[in-house]
Amino acid sequence: MQTHYLQKIFLVCILLPEKNAMKSFQDKLPFDIDGCEEAKQHRTQLGKEIDSLFSQLEERNTKKQQLAVTRAKREAFDCYHKNMNNDLGSSDPITVGSLEEINHSAKIKAMSLFQERILHEAGSSEKTIQARVEFYNTYGEPAEQDLETRFSQYEDDNNLKIKLSISRAKREATQQYNREINSILSKPGDVDLQELKDLHESALSSAIGNFQGKIVADYDAVDGPGYTSKTTYETELENNINESFTELISLEELKKAQKERKAAEDSANRRNMEVMKQMKKNKQEEKEREERIRENILRLIADKENLEAL
Repeated sequence: MQTHYLQKIFLVCILLPEKNAMKSFQDKLPFDIDGCEEAKQHRTQLGKEIDSLFSQLEERNTKKQQLAVTRAKREAFDCYHKNMNNDLGSSDPITVGSLEEINHSAKIKAMSLFQERILHEAGSSEKTIQARVEFYNTYGEPAEQDLETRFSQYEDDNNLKIKLSISRAKREATQQYNREINSILSKPGDVDLQELKDLHESALSSAIGNFQGKIVADYDAVDGPGYTSKTTYETELENNINESFTELISLEELKKAQKERKAAEDSANRRNMEVMKQMKKNKQEEKEREERIRENILRLIADKENLEAL
């Protein structure tokens, strides 16, 4: 009877919260069996069971916290990327300063959302302020560092946009230059090299101005720390055009020299032909003269023979 009663009390008490279980067990023990050995054993067993249950609750709570943190990080990072992509959706690059401002704003919104999602997991009463701080330090700081890593991807994307924008501007400026130069090269007849050189200076200046106009919005970006100076891109464009023009002038000068040489050769050939024609003519005239002399001699011989016959 006593054992059955103790077991019944034990089963009832173990379902109570930890702080009440042991007190309730003690209160429910009749005075006459409080000090018996079996009561002590049940009291000890109750303590072990309570410790075991508490460990399980702690483990489950830790898993719930980890899931809550994972979920909060996912929502915060989604918030960060959404805000970043809203401002970076264009194919055009932005300045370094603007990129930093966008990142700062998006990170604040993301971390505020993260903090809101996870801090209630540590409790909200005044007694748990330190626990809230520790909880945030444990999960918040790594999350913020992860956002910095993610920001580097946006920096890389923006750098690529800058390079593409500059390449596009250089290509368009070069095409404009080529159109102006071709306006002379496409004319019939010989190319006036001095006119071509004058046009080159004008077309080059126009191309550089066009290039600057295309990327002026990107100048702050390309002049930021770790970026190539804007003047470097201008110099590259100017050097490329000048090298191309030098090759063009060399080609035109070569074509002119070849044409002049051919003209000289043609002139010499014409003179030679004329000399040969004159020589042939002289030879024909000499032959005709010899033929007339022979005919005259034959006629004189015939006349002489006729006279002798008379």
